[in-house]
Amino acid sequence: MRRPHPAAVSFLFLTITLSAMTHPQQERDLKRYVQGGTFELHIFQDDPQSYAAKHDSILDFLWTNWQLRRLAYMFVKRYPIDQPPNTTYYYLEPDNEGTWHLLMRIERLEPDPKHAKRVRHVTEELHVYQLQRAELKKDAQDNWILIPPNDKRDRGTYALVISDKNGKSLGYR
Repeated sequence: MRRPHPAAVSFLFLTITLSAMTHPQQERDLKRYVQGGTFELHIFQDDPQSYAAKHDSILDFLWTNWQLRRLAYMFVKRYPIDQPPNTTYYYLEPDNEGTWHLLMRIERLEPDPKHAKRVRHVTEELHVYQLQRAELKKDAQDNWILIPPNDKRDRGTYALVISDKNGKSLGYR
């Protein structure tokens, strides 16, 4: 009997692992949440217009539901060229203390530093308590130019700047 190729076994393991990661934290009643969809971003493979349209839809969904304080969730799967895919789960909801926030749960596979031929499942969580729109260009001092919350803007004309509970910047999206 022929043994399966190691790459086939690794692919099967990866497929089973990824399928087990579909809905973390099952205690949420997602029926109460606005569903933003599942987006797949093939970095450097999608045509630029398609990629930009998906990216803009993600930002618009997050900003709109943040402003309305509406329970909402979405999933974004990214396919970088040089790394395994990663999935970010976005949940707009109150935290355990009732404070409105955005939970970003990022799941990815990465090489296991202890075993060169193995991968390990890594989960990282970001708790966002400030979500602000900013101009796409920074000022002369390399600071974000924030857009007032009530200013109307078209999709694709702003970035989202995110901060933790203490106001520490977590970057931008």
